Amino acid sequence: MSKEIFLKGYTEKVIRNYDTLEYYFNDRLAILSALNPVKYQIINCLMIEQYIASVTLTNHLLERMLKLSLISKEIYGMKIGINDFELKLKLDMAYQKYDKLVLSESIKKNYEANLIDDDEKKFLNDKIRDSIRNAFSHAEMEKINKGKRKNMLVYSFNLEEMKKKKN
Repeated sequence: MSKEIFLKGYTEKVIRNYDTLEYYFNDRLAILSALNPVKYQIINCLMIEQYIASVTLTNHLLERMLKLSLISKEIYGMKIGINDFELKLKLDMAYQKYDKLVLSESIKKNYEANLIDDDEKKFLNDKIRDSIRNAFSHAEMEKINKGKRKNMLVYSFNLEEMKKKKN
């Protein structure tokens, strides 16, 4: 496939999707600004209709956001420069404490730290973690396609036969 065909396809998708997604380019994350690059990658995937990649990156964003929220709360109020050794030590300890958490544990810890409420905890566990994140991460098509048609129409063809018919 030629570069021109790729460019044409990507250009058409950007033109089709840009207006819908433009707002999100201009909405920068201020508090957890370290997540802005991932957010922009997600938007780019949506722009060119790479939906599975956008779901995977959104899972990364969610898990990182929950961990960074816990880490930020742990070091909240510490000033850079006052006691750099103490800040670095506390930051290292917070990373060690939260960086290895799986999603369900991150949700639980955020709830226990009063960073999310009951409804948010339930939504994150039931809708996001179980129905979307786990389904895509583990390629569970039954969960991904829940409520969708189970049968699909599939065509089979022989490439050589197609070439003969074309000529």
